[in-house]
Amino acid sequence: MKNRSAIFVIAALLIAAAVGLLRLSDKTVTDMPATDMPVTDMPATDMPATSDPPAADSVPAAETPAADTEDLNVSMPPMEVYAAACFRDMRLRNPRGRILSLTANRLADRCAVIVETNERSGRWMFDWRDYNRGFIHEGELRWPDVWPVGVPQQGIEDVEAFAEGAVALMADARSSWPDVPHAEWLYEIHWLPAPFSRPLVFISLADRRSDAAPYASLDLIFDGQQVLAGETAEQAKGLYPVTRFELREDHNFKGPIYESTALAEAATSLETADVGLPTHPLAETAEQCVALLRSVLLGRRVLRVSMNALECFMVFENPNTRDDYYLISARGPQDYTELKSLLLPTTPAANLLLDRGRLSAARVRERLDQAQKAGGETWEIKRLAIAFADGDMVWQFDGPLGAERMQVYLNEAGALIEQPTEFPLSAHELDQGFAPTTPVLPFVN
Repeated sequence: MKNRSAIFVIAALLIAAAVGLLRLSDKTVTDMPATDMPVTDMPATDMPATSDPPAADSVPAAETPAADTEDLNVSMPPMEVYAAACFRDMRLRNPRGRILSLTANRLADRCAVIVETNERSGRWMFDWRDYNRGFIHEGELRWPDVWPVGVPQQGIEDVEAFAEGAVALMADARSSWPDVPHAEWLYEIHWLPAPFSRPLVFISLADRRSDAAPYASLDLIFDGQQVLAGETAEQAKGLYPVTRFELREDHNFKGPIYESTALAEAATSLETADVGLPTHPLAETAEQCVALLRSVLLGRRVLRVSMNALECFMVFENPNTRDDYYLISARGPQDYTELKSLLLPTTPAANLLLDRGRLSAARVRERLDQAQKAGGETWEIKRLAIAFADGDMVWQFDGPLGAERMQVYLNEAGALIEQPTEFPLSAHELDQGFAPTTPVLPFVN
């Protein structure tokens, strides 16, 4: 029944190489990308490896060991304790908006949530924690195509109540197979559409009998305190969703899938030196900037990214302190400067700010072409900035047009828009010649 895959991968080995070179001085970088893992012809399942996985930047995809059926950590607390802590942590990281899914994988020591990007935004994101790599914001999701159109009014509202309810449900699950060797594996809460239109709890115990098939599980589905059976249970199984981030290349799963809005986009160009070099001076900077952006601090929010022909600037949330944002300037993976924290007039409330999955070098080149057409052939784009403004990803292009200075703004979809009321930039970037907008974020003294 379960298709929770261990196949969380990166798009290019170039990004992984950059990770090994960037170590921020007093901010701990734990959110490192994984390497590709081959997908077998059986349904992919989130079973852990028997030993610590190799470093993401040192082992080719084909050499990464396949998942096994042994416990990752035999001292792990019982499922009800593990799941409760997992769910509370995920809500604490994403305090706003409706929740559609909560997953606790005790064997692989992974937690995940599907939650709204902001209060009543109607847009959904995937956030998860890996035992080895920390938290990772995977970005936005699309509503499953096979589900009826329409979002829940409530979703999983009371996370604390569901966490406390795990005690009774796990007792029922254990008592269902008292003499069967098993390990406590998955505790999941999924909001399902009609005919349910409410959250159900899915519990899976890994079947450890000697004759059990690989990845076999003992499964129960709860609607409140009631165990579903027969046709109703089959309906629930048919509506059981997974995200594309979990399946990746596994095309055997035929159920509902939360597709990624940007999973197919590689961070950097795939062209070689012989084919298609960047045509705009900013495009080359974008290659370096985007590679770093999608390699480090993957579990933290990004407020702003900007670049000129020499360097790029990124405003990250501090990995150790929520709502503390600081500035990094970089000219390459070995040439960077970590600057001070910034003073924000108001801290962003949204669970997701810039979706870095949508910030590829190819997308930057595309937006540069669109802005150039909007500004005309004689306009010279000198600077580019992308910021979370008015609840959206807004692109700013700046440069001289004759004796005047002009800016062009595009929204997330690439459409031409007026300058937003607020477009944050740091005082340091202002000193570097970026277009003056508000609010200006000074360094904290």
